Amino acid sequence: MLSARHLLSGCLSYAIVARNVVVTGFSSSPLSPLTLPSGADRTCSNRFTGSSAAARYSASMKMMAAAASYPGIAGKNLVSVQDCINAYNHDPSGIVFVDGSWYHRGARDGRSEFEAGPRIKGARYVDMDDICAKGPIRNPKNLPHMMPDKELFAAAMDAFEISNDDHVIVYGKEGAVFTARTWFLFQQCGHDQSKLHLMQGSMEEWIERGGPVEEKPTTVINADELDLAKPTKYQARDPPNIIDMRGILDVVQ
Repeated sequence: MLSARHLLSGCLSYAIVARNVVVTGFSSSPLSPLTLPSGADRTCSNRFTGSSAAARYSASMKMMAAAASYPGIAGKNLVSVQDCINAYNHDPSGIVFVDGSWYHRGARDGRSEFEAGPRIKGARYVDMDDICAKGPIRNPKNLPHMMPDKELFAAAMDAFEISNDDHVIVYGKEGAVFTARTWFLFQQCGHDQSKLHLMQGSMEEWIERGGPVEEKPTTVINADELDLAKPTKYQARDPPNIIDMRGILDVVQ
């Protein structure tokens, strides 16, 4: 079962290095302000920054509207398996389940397991070794599973048919302790946090409780096949809490 400890550890362990960038600071809670060095980009959602009263009011109205649609999960980062099943049964059209199963070591491969099934009905799989910074410009040191830029993330969301208005519920299989990294990817790329959730429980528990699944084989999209020059419906942001190596060197030298 995923807990707040897994969420925090997953966020802390995300080695975000894209275009030679590294994480500069984290908070002890995903809901409290993140500490950045002076001058670093502090562009962030209203839940993480001081903002105008009008912006805070707008964010509150969005959260209230979300709560009216899905009272069991709206505004909650950590949601129970039963609440997820109830939300799905209430109206699956506004919910997207995202499988974030990823394994650091061993023979298991989250992507191939997802493609073979079973999976939560209608779920997508975000492969953090594919939806990531690649190439000599975005990732000149060729480091693994680094944070993508907004163009790649938005193009992937369009390919997955995920919109900014969807409730995204990230889940994983038993033994996948890094599922929170996918939650953190969505948070950093700007998905509305009142509609971003981490299921506290595995897909196996979902099945035990009678949640709908599908078992037919499927194919996950490949990032290299996405057209990054094409305008996207999904509106993403570049991850705000990173700084490139030049910035780090300016601080330490």
